Amino acid sequence: MKLFDSDHFEKRSAVQARVFQAFYAFGANAEEFLHLIIPAIVRTIERSDVKMSLRVAAVRTIDGLSRKVNFCDHASRIIHPLARVLATGNAELRAAVMDTLCVLLVQLGSEYAIFVPMINKVAMITLLSCLY
Repeated sequence: MKLFDSDHFEKRSAVQARVFQAFYAFGANAEEFLHLIIPAIVRTIERSDVKMSLRVAAVRTIDGLSRKVNFCDHASRIIHPLARVLATGNAELRAAVMDTLCVLLVQLGSEYAIFVPMINKVAMITLLSCLY
C-alpha cells in the first residue's frame, strides 16, 4: 500500500496499474481487505498529479470489483470521492466515473437513494460547465 502514497514516476505508474489488475483478479477474496484497498484506490482517483490513464484504471478497478464484491459498507467512501472527481475530471475520467456510479446504483439498490441528491447536483454543475 505504500506504493500508492509515494511519488508517481513513470515506472511506478505501470506497477500501480498492475496492482489494480491484481485487486480485480482477487475479486471476492479481497472483500476482507477492502478497508485497506479502497482508500488506496480512491486516493489515486483523486490525485491530480497522477497520469490520467492511471486514474481511469483506478475508477475501472472500483467498477470491476463492484461486480464481484459487496460495497454496501463502503459506499460512502467510494461515492463521495467519485462525485468530487466527476465535477473536476476530463471527459474520459467523467465517463468512467459515471459508469462506475451506475454499477454502484445497481448493486446498492435503494441504499443508493441517499446519494442521489448529491450526484444530481454534481451532474448538473458538470453539465452546465460543459455547456459554457
